[in-house]
Amino acid sequence: MRMKNPTDQELLDLLQKDASAGMKLLIDIYSGLIYYIVEKRLIDRQQDIEECVSDIFMEFYEKLGALDLNKGSIKSYLAIIASRRALDRFRSISTRKEDELDNFDQLVDNANGPEQDLLLSERRKTLLSEVKKLGEPDSTILYRRFFLTQSVSEIAGSINMKSNSVSKRISRALDTLRAQLEEYGYE
Repeated sequence: MRMKNPTDQELLDLLQKDASAGMKLLIDIYSGLIYYIVEKRLIDRQQDIEECVSDIFMEFYEKLGALDLNKGSIKSYLAIIASRRALDRFRSISTRKEDELDNFDQLVDNANGPEQDLLLSERRKTLLSEVKKLGEPDSTILYRRFFLTQSVSEIAGSINMKSNSVSKRISRALDTLRAQLEEYGYE
């Protein structure tokens, strides 16, 4: 049985009757929407995007029994799951990147000597700590701009802000960061 434009109830009935056919139809209908939502959050991270999309459809199937069409459509339910999973994945990636930066000190060439390396390590830790203290969305914006080297337009697209607003936030956050670092005696 092949349905072209099933109603939510028809799709739900098919999922309960024949899970394989129902999931195939669900993916055919909604994969474009899910990819759109996930790609906005996980720009240029194809493997993470693919895994996230798979996780979203799996979560939908696992929670199928809790779906109440009186409270919302399948489309809205999938969109909510997609938004949450993409944000979770983004946070996970950000945490991994921070861990990689924390471990960066171990990779530093010892050509400068241990004293110089210790000073650089302390400066990095202080800088990361002060960036985190800026709060959201400034810490995320600075992290994406200077640690992930994303362009202002990429950042703006991923956090749903205008590019000029992101640029202003970067400028203001850097001014604040400079003032905070001067208190530590850094130039």
